Amino acid sequence: MKKMKVDDLIQSTWDQLRSYQKEGIETMLHRTHNLNYDDMGLGKTISTLVTAIIKSKDIFEDKNLEKADYSEHILIVCPKKALYVWQDEIQKWFGFDSIIYAGTKRQREKMTALTNDMCKLDFFPFIITTYGMLDELRGVLSWRGIIADEIHEAGLLNHKTKTYANFSKYIGKVKWSFLLTGTPIRQGVIDCYAPLHLVDPSVFKNYWQFVNSYCIVTDTAFGKQIERNPRDIKGFRKILDKYMIRRLKSEVLKDLPGKQRQPISLEMTKKQAKAHQDILKEFIYNDEDTLVVSQNAMSAMLRARQLLVTPRLLGIDEDGAAFDYLKEEGKYLLENNKPFVVFTPFRQAIPLIADVIHSIGMGTKIYTITGGLKPSEFANQWQGFMQDPSTNKVLLCVIKSGASFHATVASDCFFLGYEWDFNLNSQAEDRLCRLGQTNFVNCRYLLHKGTVDENVKERLNDKNNASNWIVGTEQQYQMMLKAVRAKVLK
Repeated sequence: MKKMKVDDLIQSTWDQLRSYQKEGIETMLHRTHNLNYDDMGLGKTISTLVTAIIKSKDIFEDKNLEKADYSEHILIVCPKKALYVWQDEIQKWFGFDSIIYAGTKRQREKMTALTNDMCKLDFFPFIITTYGMLDELRGVLSWRGIIADEIHEAGLLNHKTKTYANFSKYIGKVKWSFLLTGTPIRQGVIDCYAPLHLVDPSVFKNYWQFVNSYCIVTDTAFGKQIERNPRDIKGFRKILDKYMIRRLKSEVLKDLPGKQRQPISLEMTKKQAKAHQDILKEFIYNDEDTLVVSQNAMSAMLRARQLLVTPRLLGIDEDGAAFDYLKEEGKYLLENNKPFVVFTPFRQAIPLIADVIHSIGMGTKIYTITGGLKPSEFANQWQGFMQDPSTNKVLLCVIKSGASFHATVASDCFFLGYEWDFNLNSQAEDRLCRLGQTNFVNCRYLLHKGTVDENVKERLNDKNNASNWIVGTEQQYQMMLKAVRAKVLK
Protein backbone atom coordinates (compact mmCIF):
# COMPACT_ATOMS: atom_id res chain seq x y z
CA MET A 1 0.00 0.00 0.00
CA LYS A 2 1.26 3.48 -0.86
CA LYS A 3 2.03 5.56 2.23
CA MET A 4 1.09 8.97 0.89
CA LYS A 5 -1.12 11.79 1.99
CA VAL A 6 -4.43 11.71 0.22
CA ASP A 7 -3.73 15.02 -1.55
CA ASP A 8 -0.41 13.69 -2.87
CA LEU A 9 -2.08 10.46 -3.93
CA ILE A 10 -4.75 12.34 -5.87
CA GLN A 11 -2.17 14.64 -7.46
CA SER A 12 0.04 11.77 -8.60
CA THR A 13 -2.93 10.22 -10.40
CA TRP A 14 -4.21 13.56 -11.71
CA ASP A 15 -0.87 14.21 -13.41
CA GLN A 16 -1.31 11.03 -15.48
CA LEU A 17 -4.80 11.85 -16.75
CA ARG A 18 -5.70 13.37 -20.09
CA SER A 19 -7.27 16.82 -20.37
CA TYR A 20 -10.77 15.52 -21.19
CA GLN A 21 -10.65 13.25 -18.14
CA LYS A 22 -9.74 16.21 -15.93
CA GLU A 23 -12.58 18.23 -17.45
CA GLY A 24 -14.99 15.39 -16.70
CA ILE A 25 -13.80 15.22 -13.10
CA GLU A 26 -14.25 18.98 -12.67
CA THR A 27 -17.82 18.62 -13.93
CA MET A 28 -18.62 15.69 -11.65
CA LEU A 29 -17.20 17.49 -8.62
CA HIS A 30 -19.86 20.17 -9.04
CA ARG A 31 -22.71 17.65 -9.23
CA THR A 32 -24.31 15.56 -6.53
CA HIS A 33 -25.41 12.91 -9.01
CA ASN A 34 -24.05 12.37 -12.51
CA LEU A 35 -24.59 10.22 -15.60
CA ASN A 36 -21.26 9.39 -17.23
CA TYR A 37 -22.12 8.35 -20.78
CA ASP A 38 -18.61 8.70 -22.23
CA ASP A 39 -17.81 6.52 -25.21
CA MET A 40 -16.44 3.07 -24.42
CA GLY A 41 -12.70 3.03 -23.85
CA LEU A 42 -12.27 6.62 -22.62
CA GLY A 43 -11.27 5.74 -19.06
CA LYS A 44 -14.53 6.28 -17.15
CA THR A 45 -13.31 4.02 -14.36
CA ILE A 46 -10.27 6.03 -13.29
CA SER A 47 -12.04 9.38 -13.76
CA THR A 48 -14.85 8.22 -11.49
CA LEU A 49 -12.48 6.86 -8.84
CA VAL A 50 -10.54 10.12 -8.66
CA THR A 51 -13.78 12.09 -8.31
CA ALA A 52 -15.06 9.71 -5.63
CA ILE A 53 -11.90 10.07 -3.52
CA ILE A 54 -11.86 13.87 -3.85
CA LYS A 55 -15.53 14.06 -2.84
CA SER A 56 -14.87 11.80 0.14
CA LYS A 57 -11.53 13.17 1.34
CA ASP A 58 -12.86 13.81 4.82
CA ILE A 59 -13.26 10.10 5.53
CA PHE A 60 -9.49 9.80 5.16
CA GLU A 61 -7.11 11.17 7.75
CA ASP A 62 -4.76 13.58 6.02
CA LYS A 63 -1.60 12.71 7.95
CA ASN A 64 -1.59 8.94 7.60
CA LEU A 65 -3.93 6.96 5.37
CA GLU A 66 -3.32 3.79 7.36
CA LYS A 67 -5.15 5.32 10.32
CA ALA A 68 -8.14 6.48 8.35
CA ASP A 69 -11.59 6.40 9.95
CA TYR A 70 -13.95 4.34 7.80
CA SER A 71 -17.27 5.03 9.41
CA GLU A 72 -18.53 5.44 5.85
CA HIS A 73 -17.60 3.57 2.71
CA ILE A 74 -17.81 3.89 -1.05
CA LEU A 75 -19.97 1.25 -2.72
CA ILE A 76 -19.19 0.12 -6.27
CA VAL A 77 -21.88 -1.92 -8.02
CA CYS A 78 -21.13 -3.67 -11.31
CA PRO A 79 -21.75 -6.86 -13.31
CA LYS A 80 -19.93 -9.95 -12.01
CA LYS A 81 -17.37 -9.88 -14.79
CA ALA A 82 -16.25 -6.38 -13.78
CA LEU A 83 -15.65 -7.05 -10.05
CA TYR A 84 -11.93 -7.70 -10.40
CA VAL A 85 -11.55 -4.96 -13.02
CA TRP A 86 -12.59 -2.37 -10.43
CA GLN A 87 -10.47 -3.99 -7.71
CA ASP A 88 -7.42 -4.00 -9.97
CA GLU A 89 -7.89 -0.36 -10.98
CA ILE A 90 -8.19 0.74 -7.35
CA GLN A 91 -5.00 -1.14 -6.45
CA LYS A 92 -3.12 -0.02 -9.56
CA TRP A 93 -3.82 3.71 -9.26
CA PHE A 94 -4.08 4.22 -5.50
CA GLY A 95 -2.62 1.16 -3.81
CA PHE A 96 -5.83 0.64 -1.84
CA ASP A 97 -7.15 -2.80 -0.96
CA SER A 98 -10.88 -3.35 -1.42
CA ILE A 99 -13.46 -5.93 -0.46
CA ILE A 100 -15.37 -7.86 -3.12
CA TYR A 101 -18.73 -8.94 -1.73
CA ALA A 102 -19.75 -11.88 -3.91
CA GLY A 103 -19.53 -15.66 -4.06
CA THR A 104 -21.75 -18.43 -2.71
CA LYS A 105 -24.37 -17.84 -0.04
CA ARG A 106 -22.14 -19.41 2.61
CA GLN A 107 -19.16 -17.28 1.55
CA ARG A 108 -21.29 -14.15 1.67
CA GLU A 109 -22.66 -14.97 5.12
CA LYS A 110 -19.12 -15.28 6.46
CA MET A 111 -18.12 -12.08 4.69
CA THR A 112 -21.06 -10.16 6.15
CA ALA A 113 -20.00 -11.16 9.66
CA LEU A 114 -16.41 -10.12 9.03
CA THR A 115 -16.89 -7.01 6.92
CA ASN A 116 -17.45 -4.53 9.77
CA ASP A 117 -14.38 -5.71 11.70
CA MET A 118 -12.25 -5.85 8.54
CA CYS A 119 -13.13 -2.29 7.63
CA LYS A 120 -12.26 -1.06 11.12
CA LEU A 121 -8.92 -2.83 11.28
CA ASP A 122 -7.68 -2.56 7.70
CA PHE A 123 -7.67 -0.23 4.75
CA PHE A 124 -10.94 -0.99 2.92
CA PRO A 125 -12.63 2.24 1.82
CA PHE A 126 -14.22 0.55 -1.21
CA ILE A 127 -16.71 -2.30 -1.17
CA ILE A 128 -17.36 -3.85 -4.60
CA THR A 129 -20.41 -5.97 -5.28
CA THR A 130 -22.91 -6.99 -7.96
CA TYR A 131 -26.40 -5.66 -8.54
CA GLY A 132 -27.84 -8.94 -7.31
CA MET A 133 -26.22 -8.46 -3.89
CA LEU A 134 -27.66 -5.00 -3.18
CA ASP A 135 -30.41 -6.27 -0.91
CA GLU A 136 -27.94 -8.18 1.27
CA LEU A 137 -25.60 -5.21 1.80
CA ARG A 138 -28.31 -2.69 2.65
CA GLY A 139 -27.91 -1.73 6.30
CA VAL A 140 -24.62 -3.62 6.76
CA LEU A 141 -22.43 -0.50 6.43
CA SER A 142 -22.83 3.25 6.04
CA TRP A 143 -22.31 4.55 2.52
CA ARG A 144 -20.83 7.89 1.56
CA GLY A 145 -21.38 7.43 -2.17
CA ILE A 146 -22.23 4.88 -4.81
CA ILE A 147 -20.76 4.10 -8.24
CA ALA A 148 -22.96 2.08 -10.61
CA ASP A 149 -21.17 0.62 -13.62
CA GLU A 150 -22.66 -0.75 -16.88
CA ILE A 151 -26.15 0.40 -15.89
CA HIS A 152 -27.54 -0.72 -19.25
CA GLU A 153 -26.67 -4.34 -18.44
CA ALA A 154 -28.04 -4.16 -14.91
CA GLY A 155 -31.54 -3.04 -15.87
CA LEU A 156 -31.25 0.56 -14.65
CA LEU A 157 -32.59 1.86 -17.97
CA ASN A 158 -35.95 0.34 -17.04
CA HIS A 159 -37.78 1.63 -13.96
CA LYS A 160 -39.83 -1.56 -13.68
CA THR A 161 -36.96 -3.96 -12.96
CA LYS A 162 -36.24 -5.47 -9.56
CA THR A 163 -32.65 -4.22 -9.78
CA TYR A 164 -33.93 -0.69 -10.26
CA ALA A 165 -36.14 -0.98 -7.18
CA ASN A 166 -33.24 -2.26 -5.06
CA PHE A 167 -30.84 0.39 -6.32
CA SER A 168 -33.36 3.17 -5.64
CA LYS A 169 -33.23 2.32 -1.93
CA TYR A 170 -29.55 3.32 -1.84
CA ILE A 171 -29.32 6.40 -4.00
CA GLY A 172 -31.53 8.62 -1.85
CA LYS A 173 -29.36 7.95 1.23
CA VAL A 174 -25.90 8.70 -0.17
CA LYS A 175 -24.22 12.08 -0.58
CA TRP A 176 -23.28 11.46 -4.19
CA SER A 177 -23.71 8.91 -6.97
CA PHE A 178 -22.23 8.26 -10.40
CA LEU A 179 -24.00 6.11 -12.99
CA LEU A 180 -21.79 4.81 -15.81
CA THR A 181 -22.42 3.30 -19.24
CA GLY A 182 -21.09 3.62 -22.76
CA THR A 183 -24.44 2.33 -24.09
CA PRO A 184 -27.06 4.76 -22.77
CA ILE A 185 -29.71 4.21 -25.45
CA ARG A 186 -31.26 0.94 -26.59
CA GLN A 187 -34.91 1.59 -27.41
CA GLY A 188 -34.89 5.38 -27.64
CA VAL A 189 -35.63 8.44 -25.54
CA ILE A 190 -37.65 6.36 -23.09
CA ASP A 191 -34.37 4.81 -21.88
CA CYS A 192 -33.51 8.19 -20.36
CA TYR A 193 -36.38 8.26 -17.87
CA ALA A 194 -35.11 5.70 -15.34
CA PRO A 195 -31.57 7.15 -14.92
CA LEU A 196 -32.90 10.72 -14.81
CA HIS A 197 -35.44 9.76 -12.14
CA LEU A 198 -32.59 8.29 -10.08
CA VAL A 199 -30.37 11.37 -10.29
CA ASP A 200 -33.13 13.99 -9.92
CA PRO A 201 -36.51 12.60 -8.79
CA SER A 202 -37.73 16.10 -7.89
CA VAL A 203 -37.75 17.03 -11.60
CA PHE A 204 -38.44 13.65 -13.20
CA LYS A 205 -41.19 12.62 -10.82
CA ASN A 206 -42.92 9.79 -12.64
CA TYR A 207 -42.91 7.83 -15.88
CA TRP A 208 -46.06 9.16 -17.52
CA GLN A 209 -45.18 12.75 -16.69
CA PHE A 210 -41.88 12.17 -18.52
CA VAL A 211 -43.66 10.57 -21.49
CA ASN A 212 -46.21 13.37 -21.77
CA SER A 213 -43.53 16.06 -21.44
CA TYR A 214 -40.81 14.78 -23.73
CA CYS A 215 -42.01 11.90 -25.91
CA ILE A 216 -44.00 11.53 -29.11
CA VAL A 217 -46.79 9.01 -28.54
CA THR A 218 -48.79 7.54 -31.42
CA ASP A 219 -51.85 5.30 -31.33
CA THR A 220 -51.50 2.01 -33.18
CA ALA A 221 -53.62 -1.11 -33.57
CA PHE A 222 -51.60 -2.59 -30.71
CA GLY A 223 -51.97 0.38 -28.38
CA LYS A 224 -49.80 3.43 -27.70
CA GLN A 225 -46.33 3.51 -29.18
CA ILE A 226 -43.51 5.79 -27.98
CA GLU A 227 -41.29 6.95 -30.82
CA ARG A 228 -37.50 6.70 -30.54
CA ASN A 229 -36.69 10.41 -30.74
CA PRO A 230 -37.94 13.01 -28.23
CA ARG A 231 -40.55 15.60 -29.16
CA ASP A 232 -37.99 18.42 -29.09
CA ILE A 233 -34.54 16.99 -29.77
CA LYS A 234 -32.64 20.23 -29.19
CA GLY A 235 -34.53 21.08 -26.01
CA PHE A 236 -34.19 17.59 -24.58
CA ARG A 237 -30.46 17.56 -25.22
CA LYS A 238 -30.12 20.77 -23.18
CA ILE A 239 -31.90 19.08 -20.29
CA LEU A 240 -29.63 16.04 -20.50
CA ASP A 241 -26.52 18.20 -20.45
CA LYS A 242 -27.36 19.22 -16.87
CA TYR A 243 -26.88 15.64 -15.71
CA MET A 244 -24.80 13.93 -18.39
CA ILE A 245 -21.18 13.78 -19.54
CA ARG A 246 -20.78 12.44 -23.08
CA ARG A 247 -17.61 12.45 -25.19
CA LEU A 248 -16.58 10.32 -28.18
CA LYS A 249 -13.17 8.77 -28.79
CA SER A 250 -13.07 10.34 -32.25
CA GLU A 251 -13.38 13.80 -30.70
CA VAL A 252 -11.12 13.66 -27.63
CA LEU A 253 -8.57 10.95 -28.43
CA LYS A 254 -6.99 12.53 -31.48
CA ASP A 255 -3.89 10.36 -31.05
CA LEU A 256 -5.86 7.10 -30.87
CA PRO A 257 -5.00 5.14 -34.03
CA GLY A 258 -8.69 4.45 -34.69
CA LYS A 259 -10.48 1.48 -36.20
CA GLN A 260 -12.25 0.34 -39.30
CA ARG A 261 -15.05 -2.14 -39.87
CA GLN A 262 -14.10 -4.23 -42.85
CA PRO A 263 -16.86 -6.37 -44.38
CA ILE A 264 -15.29 -9.51 -45.86
CA SER A 265 -17.53 -10.94 -48.58
CA LEU A 266 -17.46 -14.75 -48.60
CA GLU A 267 -18.90 -17.40 -50.90
CA MET A 268 -20.56 -20.25 -49.03
CA THR A 269 -19.30 -23.74 -49.77
CA LYS A 270 -21.57 -25.88 -51.91
CA LYS A 271 -22.85 -27.96 -49.00
CA GLN A 272 -23.23 -24.85 -46.84
CA ALA A 273 -25.26 -23.04 -49.52
CA LYS A 274 -27.64 -25.98 -49.94
CA ALA A 275 -28.14 -26.29 -46.19
CA HIS A 276 -28.79 -22.54 -45.92
CA GLN A 277 -31.43 -22.65 -48.66
CA ASP A 278 -33.15 -25.77 -47.32
CA ILE A 279 -33.28 -24.50 -43.74
CA LEU A 280 -34.80 -21.11 -44.65
CA LYS A 281 -37.23 -22.36 -47.31
CA GLU A 282 -38.19 -25.83 -46.10
CA PHE A 283 -37.29 -25.56 -42.38
CA ILE A 284 -35.38 -28.83 -42.77
CA TYR A 285 -32.01 -30.03 -44.00
CA ASN A 286 -31.22 -33.69 -44.50
CA ASP A 287 -28.18 -35.45 -45.89
CA GLU A 288 -26.71 -38.90 -45.36
CA ASP A 289 -25.32 -38.03 -41.92
CA THR A 290 -27.27 -35.05 -40.59
CA LEU A 291 -30.88 -34.01 -40.00
CA VAL A 292 -31.59 -30.38 -39.02
CA VAL A 293 -35.23 -29.45 -38.28
CA SER A 294 -36.60 -25.98 -37.48
CA GLN A 295 -40.00 -25.56 -35.81
CA ASN A 296 -40.75 -22.12 -37.27
CA ALA A 297 -39.28 -19.19 -39.20
CA MET A 298 -37.55 -17.74 -36.13
CA SER A 299 -35.89 -21.04 -35.35
CA ALA A 300 -34.85 -21.40 -39.00
CA MET A 301 -33.24 -17.95 -38.95
CA LEU A 302 -31.22 -18.85 -35.84
CA ARG A 303 -29.99 -22.06 -37.45
CA ALA A 304 -29.11 -20.19 -40.63
CA ARG A 305 -26.99 -17.73 -38.61
CA GLN A 306 -25.25 -20.63 -36.84
CA LEU A 307 -24.63 -22.27 -40.22
CA LEU A 308 -22.83 -19.14 -41.45
CA VAL A 309 -20.41 -19.27 -38.50
CA THR A 310 -19.72 -22.91 -39.30
CA PRO A 311 -21.95 -25.82 -40.42
CA ARG A 312 -20.33 -27.84 -37.63
CA LEU A 313 -22.58 -26.01 -35.15
CA LEU A 314 -25.48 -27.95 -36.70
CA GLY A 315 -23.60 -31.24 -36.83
CA ILE A 316 -22.78 -30.94 -40.53
CA ASP A 317 -19.33 -32.25 -41.48
CA GLU A 318 -18.10 -29.04 -43.11
CA ASP A 319 -15.95 -26.14 -41.88
CA GLY A 320 -17.68 -23.51 -44.02
CA ALA A 321 -16.39 -20.35 -45.67
CA ALA A 322 -15.78 -18.36 -42.46
CA PHE A 323 -13.56 -21.05 -40.93
CA ASP A 324 -11.65 -21.39 -44.21
CA TYR A 325 -10.99 -17.64 -44.19
CA LEU A 326 -9.98 -17.64 -40.50
CA LYS A 327 -7.46 -20.43 -41.13
CA GLU A 328 -5.73 -18.43 -43.84
CA GLU A 329 -5.73 -15.00 -42.21
CA GLY A 330 -5.19 -16.28 -38.68
CA LYS A 331 -2.13 -18.26 -39.76
CA TYR A 332 -0.68 -15.15 -41.41
CA LEU A 333 -1.17 -13.05 -38.26
CA LEU A 334 0.34 -15.64 -35.93
CA GLU A 335 3.34 -16.15 -38.21
CA ASN A 336 3.90 -12.38 -38.07
CA ASN A 337 3.70 -12.24 -34.26
CA LYS A 338 0.28 -10.57 -34.22
CA PRO A 339 -2.14 -11.85 -31.57
CA PHE A 340 -5.82 -11.42 -32.44
CA VAL A 341 -9.35 -11.72 -31.07
CA VAL A 342 -12.27 -13.73 -32.46
CA PHE A 343 -15.83 -12.71 -31.56
CA THR A 344 -18.94 -14.82 -32.12
CA PRO A 345 -22.53 -14.65 -30.85
CA PHE A 346 -22.61 -18.39 -30.15
CA ARG A 347 -20.93 -19.87 -27.09
CA GLN A 348 -21.09 -23.35 -28.65
CA ALA A 349 -18.80 -22.13 -31.44
CA ILE A 350 -15.91 -21.31 -29.08
CA PRO A 351 -14.43 -24.87 -28.83
CA LEU A 352 -14.84 -25.30 -32.60
CA ILE A 353 -12.97 -22.06 -33.25
CA ALA A 354 -10.31 -23.19 -30.78
CA ASP A 355 -9.81 -26.33 -32.89
CA VAL A 356 -9.27 -24.14 -35.95
CA ILE A 357 -6.67 -22.04 -34.12
CA HIS A 358 -4.80 -25.14 -32.96
CA SER A 359 -4.79 -26.46 -36.53
CA ILE A 360 -2.99 -23.36 -37.84
CA GLY A 361 -0.69 -22.62 -34.93
CA MET A 362 0.68 -25.44 -32.84
CA GLY A 363 1.37 -24.27 -29.31
CA THR A 364 -0.82 -21.18 -29.66
CA LYS A 365 -2.14 -20.11 -26.27
CA ILE A 366 -5.91 -19.68 -26.37
CA TYR A 367 -7.84 -17.57 -23.86
CA THR A 368 -11.64 -17.68 -23.78
CA ILE A 369 -14.33 -15.37 -22.44
CA THR A 370 -17.91 -16.60 -22.20
CA GLY A 371 -20.92 -15.64 -20.12
CA GLY A 372 -20.62 -18.52 -17.66
CA LEU A 373 -17.26 -17.65 -16.15
CA LYS A 374 -16.81 -16.84 -12.48
CA PRO A 375 -15.47 -13.29 -11.89
CA SER A 376 -12.01 -14.60 -11.00
CA GLU A 377 -11.95 -16.84 -14.10
CA PHE A 378 -13.05 -13.92 -16.29
CA ALA A 379 -10.23 -11.78 -14.88
CA ASN A 380 -7.67 -14.57 -15.35
CA GLN A 381 -8.60 -14.99 -19.02
CA TRP A 382 -8.43 -11.38 -20.21
CA GLN A 383 -5.51 -10.47 -17.96
CA GLY A 384 -3.69 -13.59 -19.11
CA PHE A 385 -4.16 -12.54 -22.73
CA MET A 386 -2.92 -9.03 -21.95
CA GLN A 387 0.06 -10.04 -19.81
CA ASP A 388 1.30 -13.17 -21.61
CA PRO A 389 4.68 -12.08 -23.07
CA SER A 390 4.26 -14.39 -26.07
CA THR A 391 2.71 -13.06 -29.29
CA ASN A 392 1.52 -16.56 -30.16
CA LYS A 393 -1.86 -16.10 -28.51
CA VAL A 394 -5.54 -15.67 -29.40
CA LEU A 395 -8.56 -14.51 -27.40
CA LEU A 396 -11.95 -16.08 -28.19
CA CYS A 397 -14.96 -14.15 -26.90
CA VAL A 398 -18.74 -14.39 -27.01
CA ILE A 399 -19.93 -10.97 -28.21
CA LYS A 400 -22.36 -10.40 -25.34
CA SER A 401 -19.47 -10.99 -22.94
CA GLY A 402 -17.40 -8.34 -24.73
CA ALA A 403 -17.44 -5.72 -21.97
CA SER A 404 -15.41 -4.68 -18.93
CA PHE A 405 -12.03 -5.87 -20.16
CA HIS A 406 -9.08 -4.70 -22.27
CA ALA A 407 -7.55 -6.48 -25.26
CA THR A 408 -5.26 -3.71 -26.52
CA VAL A 409 -2.31 -6.06 -27.11
CA ALA A 410 -4.20 -7.09 -30.27
CA SER A 411 -5.10 -4.83 -33.18
CA ASP A 412 -6.98 -7.38 -35.30
CA CYS A 413 -10.31 -9.01 -34.60
CA PHE A 414 -12.72 -11.23 -36.52
CA PHE A 415 -16.49 -11.42 -36.17
CA LEU A 416 -17.78 -14.89 -36.98
CA GLY A 417 -21.42 -13.93 -36.86
CA TYR A 418 -22.65 -10.73 -35.25
CA GLU A 419 -25.36 -9.47 -32.92
CA TRP A 420 -28.30 -7.57 -34.39
CA ASP A 421 -27.99 -5.08 -31.55
CA PHE A 422 -25.33 -2.76 -32.95
CA ASN A 423 -24.27 -1.61 -29.48
CA LEU A 424 -23.08 -5.11 -28.55
CA ASN A 425 -20.83 -5.38 -31.61
CA SER A 426 -19.47 -1.89 -31.04
CA GLN A 427 -18.78 -2.64 -27.38
CA ALA A 428 -16.84 -5.74 -28.40
CA GLU A 429 -14.77 -3.77 -30.95
CA ASP A 430 -13.86 -1.24 -28.29
CA ARG A 431 -12.15 -3.87 -26.15
CA LEU A 432 -9.33 -3.34 -28.68
CA CYS A 433 -9.91 0.27 -29.71
CA ARG A 434 -9.47 2.17 -26.46
CA LEU A 435 -6.92 3.94 -24.28
CA GLY A 436 -3.70 1.97 -24.42
CA GLN A 437 -4.02 0.91 -28.06
CA THR A 438 -1.01 1.91 -30.14
CA ASN A 439 -2.02 0.40 -33.48
CA PHE A 440 -4.87 0.88 -35.95
CA VAL A 441 -7.61 -1.66 -35.19
CA ASN A 442 -9.04 -3.73 -38.03
CA CYS A 443 -12.42 -5.35 -37.33
CA ARG A 444 -13.21 -7.96 -39.97
CA TYR A 445 -16.87 -8.98 -40.31
CA LEU A 446 -17.10 -12.26 -42.22
CA LEU A 447 -20.26 -11.86 -44.32
CA HIS A 448 -21.78 -14.25 -46.84
CA LYS A 449 -23.27 -13.45 -50.24
CA GLY A 450 -26.91 -14.32 -50.78
CA THR A 451 -27.78 -14.23 -47.07
CA VAL A 452 -29.07 -11.77 -44.48
CA ASP A 453 -25.41 -10.82 -44.02
CA GLU A 454 -25.57 -8.73 -47.19
CA ASN A 455 -27.39 -5.93 -45.36
CA VAL A 456 -25.21 -5.90 -42.27
CA LYS A 457 -22.73 -3.34 -43.59
CA GLU A 458 -25.41 -0.64 -43.61
CA ARG A 459 -26.60 -1.73 -40.17
CA LEU A 460 -23.10 -1.63 -38.68
CA ASN A 461 -22.17 1.76 -40.14
CA ASP A 462 -25.49 3.54 -39.69
CA LYS A 463 -24.69 6.96 -38.18
CA ASN A 464 -28.27 8.23 -38.21
CA ASN A 465 -29.67 6.20 -35.34
CA ALA A 466 -31.77 7.65 -32.56
CA SER A 467 -29.13 7.32 -29.87
CA ASN A 468 -26.89 9.86 -31.61
CA TRP A 469 -29.73 12.38 -31.86
CA ILE A 470 -30.45 12.01 -28.16
CA VAL A 471 -27.06 11.52 -26.45
CA GLY A 472 -24.61 12.31 -29.24
CA THR A 473 -22.03 15.02 -28.73
CA GLU A 474 -22.64 18.54 -30.03
CA GLN A 475 -20.24 17.96 -32.94
CA GLN A 476 -22.03 14.75 -33.84
CA TYR A 477 -25.43 16.43 -33.53
CA GLN A 478 -24.42 19.27 -35.86
CA MET A 479 -23.07 16.83 -38.45
CA MET A 480 -26.32 14.86 -38.42
CA LEU A 481 -28.38 18.05 -38.62
CA LYS A 482 -26.34 19.19 -41.62
CA ALA A 483 -26.86 15.84 -43.34
CA VAL A 484 -30.63 15.96 -42.82
CA ARG A 485 -30.88 19.51 -44.14
CA ALA A 486 -28.87 18.56 -47.22
CA LYS A 487 -31.19 15.62 -47.83
CA VAL A 488 -34.29 17.82 -47.52
CA LEU A 489 -32.88 20.40 -49.96
CA LYS A 490 -32.35 17.70 -52.56
